Amino acid sequence: MVADEGFQHIGNFKDLQAMDVFIVTAPETLLKQLSGFPKLKKLGLSDATITDKKLLHLADLTQLEELRLDLQGTKITDAGAAQLAKLKHLKWLCLKDTAITDAGIEHIRNLTELEWLSLRNTKITDNGLNHLARLTKLKSIYLPQTDITDKGLGKLAVLKNLKRIRLQQTKD
Repeated sequence: MVADEGFQHIGNFKDLQAMDVFIVTAPETLLKQLSGFPKLKKLGLSDATITDKKLLHLADLTQLEELRLDLQGTKITDAGAAQLAKLKHLKWLCLKDTAITDAGIEHIRNLTELEWLSLRNTKITDNGLNHLARLTKLKSIYLPQTDITDKGLGKLAVLKNLKRIRLQQTKD
């Protein structure tokens, strides 16, 4: 298992463009070092201990295009979504199983380069879909296990590039 000591060596890879970290607890050392990778475009974090505070370390990754937060039981809330909104080049964002609500989606609407978005098992409702209208490059959206209704789906009609919608276990 790679621990804090091992992650200290990652700082030597200044040309790193992609990183996937599938661990139970992302060491603070690693998250602090992420800002030292100006060429990092893809980051995958699988860590149930990621919090809004830990997301502060991602704010300097302005070239980041793909962020995968495939986290069961994560602590990310609407405050964390505000941090993610600083990553203007994001094309791929997975926020499944987070505590994001309609208020958090209001921050996400500024990520106008997004092409793929998963909001599976979040607290969004039809009202949150209003904020997605600015995501004109969006091609795929995943909304299973949300409080989206038939009426709310009509709000996505303005997304002319949308090719895929995934729904299941949504609100009746």
